[in-house]
Amino acid sequence: MKIRHWYVVHGKLDVIPSPTALLNCVRPRVSGLTYDGQLLQRGGWQDGGLRFLHESAPAILVGRLVSGDEFYNWDRAGWDAELRSWNGPNGESVIEHLRQTCQSITITPIMGSLGQARLARICEQICGQLAQLTEGLIHVYQAGFFDAKGESLHPYCPKHRLRTA
Repeated sequence: MKIRHWYVVHGKLDVIPSPTALLNCVRPRVSGLTYDGQLLQRGGWQDGGLRFLHESAPAILVGRLVSGDEFYNWDRAGWDAELRSWNGPNGESVIEHLRQTCQSITITPIMGSLGQARLARICEQICGQLAQLTEGLIHVYQAGFFDAKGESLHPYCPKHRLRTA
């Protein structure tokens, strides 16, 4: 799969994934990739990025919103209507999962020193780890929803698969 503008993990558990866990799931390891210290806030983390030690700009932006946050813009009725307009066998289960979401973690790749394929792989692996930890679904820009193993759910397309491991 190609690089996408954003990836979001909609988690049912309010587990706070550690920034170290985000880095440790990347295989093969990416030398010099580290988390930005600003990921740690309020006993957990809200936003920040993954960057290379020698660069000031992040390679991947990470944001975490939980239900009740000021910018947590979860429009349940709007999502239901949109997702019902897509055809597919898993639509109802995806909608039910989204109704139970208590946090959304956004991964935004920034084109730079990593190539597109490598950056996409890293984002997909991080999403897989986050989905496992939070019992989440992965939502990929213009590709739909996927489970933690990378299987296409809605709209279902057997050709689309994320490389989450």
